[in-house]
Amino acid sequence: MLHTKALKNSILALGILILSGSAFAAPSSSHEFGTCLPGMDCYTAAISKSKLDELRDIQNSGDMQNYQIYYKDDQVQKARSQELGSIGMIISPNTKSRGTAFLVDQCHVLTAQHVESSKPQMANPAPRLHFFFGQGNYKGFEKPVTGTVVRQGGYDERLQNNANDWMLIKLDECVGARVGYARIKPESRTRPDEKALKIAGFPAGKEFDSGLWVDPTCSIKRERAGAWLHDCASDRGSSGAPLFYVTRQGTKSVVNVVGLHVYGVHANLTATWQADNSNIAAQMDSIYEAIKNDINP
Repeated sequence: MLHTKALKNSILALGILILSGSAFAAPSSSHEFGTCLPGMDCYTAAISKSKLDELRDIQNSGDMQNYQIYYKDDQVQKARSQELGSIGMIISPNTKSRGTAFLVDQCHVLTAQHVESSKPQMANPAPRLHFFFGQGNYKGFEKPVTGTVVRQGGYDERLQNNANDWMLIKLDECVGARVGYARIKPESRTRPDEKALKIAGFPAGKEFDSGLWVDPTCSIKRERAGAWLHDCASDRGSSGAPLFYVTRQGTKSVVNVVGLHVYGVHANLTATWQADNSNIAAQMDSIYEAIKNDINP
């Protein structure tokens, strides 16, 4: 998660901080992002390259320490990859925070609960967040879609129960059929801690106008308190990012998610992985069991 003093002004500049309970309207001549000419895509206009400086302010401002990148920074940038089309940025207008999220079916995205709340009880009314997808190619994001929290894991910051730090959001517009969605149902024949993994998202300190960032070589080290300890590169803004491996299904690539990044150790603690100073991910098999009746993959 990224949480900074400059975030409110940045979101206002983007035009996405809206009144509680309202949502992005369909493009029209009168629009929350401004007046649109006939036939103009107001979403694209709002998140065009001219607006990316405000998004950069969200990720680069603040005085929080960076989280951990172990060994060396070998992250690479991917632009509008069909393989990673399910991954986008999530922004909470309530907490003025942002993280990473990914589609798990046509209409739902998963992210870290602490992007919105560090209290175990869900707010009433249910929070609304904004999911940005279709990043890259120096065009900003394709469009934002607003969604409502329908289930959360019950994360409590006082308890640091990281295995419960997840949140399911139902989008107002179902976009998964077009951009793809990740597979989160566990494969019985494989153990996640025996796989070569990747992590993808929008870490702070990295430009994202030409795509999200991928750590192509990382792994789960061990299990602790129902969560995965891992060495995948993370930073502010990585909260909710998927830990995954890719398989082929015919001509298509399938993103198989085994964990959801929720916590990063501060960079000044260690340069090599240690169990006491580890990045942490919630386990996807447990999350799947909790949400399987809510989704339709």
